[in-house]
Amino acid sequence: NVLMWIPDAPRAVAEATRTLRPGGALVAIEPDYGAMIEHPDLGLRELWMRGLSRSGADPLVGRKLPGVCEAAGLDVWVELSHLPQTAQTQAVELLTDLPLDADERGRAGEAMSAVAEREGSWVPLLHLPYFLIVAEKP
Repeated sequence: NVLMWIPDAPRAVAEATRTLRPGGALVAIEPDYGAMIEHPDLGLRELWMRGLSRSGADPLVGRKLPGVCEAAGLDVWVELSHLPQTAQTQAVELLTDLPLDADERGRAGEAMSAVAEREGSWVPLLHLPYFLIVAEKP
């Protein structure tokens, strides 16, 4: 969850690649909020995308990073997280730290209430995919 906050991830990866010895690896675990699964749709994906973007983060960095590493000359291995968890209010509460407008805060509150009603349940289902990337310098 670091590269999503770096304004120029390709430049950061290029610099990391420069400092790696042959056989060295860049390892990153980054989210992809654009691929967030929620059922029923509570509007959380949209809220996360907007709030993170306003904060200067790239909420889609997970899907971009394999190509960025490849462009830097690294051999890339990718795995997606595949272990969804039951709904957790504390994860949704993290939205309150992001710059949301009044309407978005209201929708976030409604979504938190929906999750709180079923804490630990599979309804609603919320899953944020993470990319595990191991990129080795040849």
